[in-house]
Amino acid sequence: MIQFKIIEEKPEKSEKRIQEEIAIYLRSLNYSVDMITKGLYGRSGISDIIAVGNSRIVFIEVKKPGKHPTLLQSLFLEEKRNAGAIAFVAHSVEEVKERIY
Repeated sequence: MIQFKIIEEKPEKSEKRIQEEIAIYLRSLNYSVDMITKGLYGRSGISDIIAVGNSRIVFIEVKKPGKHPTLLQSLFLEEKRNAGAIAFVAHSVEEVKERIY
């Protein structure tokens, strides 16, 4: 008799869900968090999350695993790093935990 093992795959988290999880984590550390949505007057390339706390400013571009930032997003992050901010791409809360400590 042949037996088949059923493997349940977890659905991939949306970028929005990852952003929300990161924002919750940062707020738990007493950061002031703004989640940026591109609107009519939005600047192209601006990071998804801007957080201020513990005497620092953090810019986070959130991407689903395997995805990469656009050129404008990369340039925005580089500009902020050059100005002394913490600025990076994150695919999960775990990456944020590693980068801000």
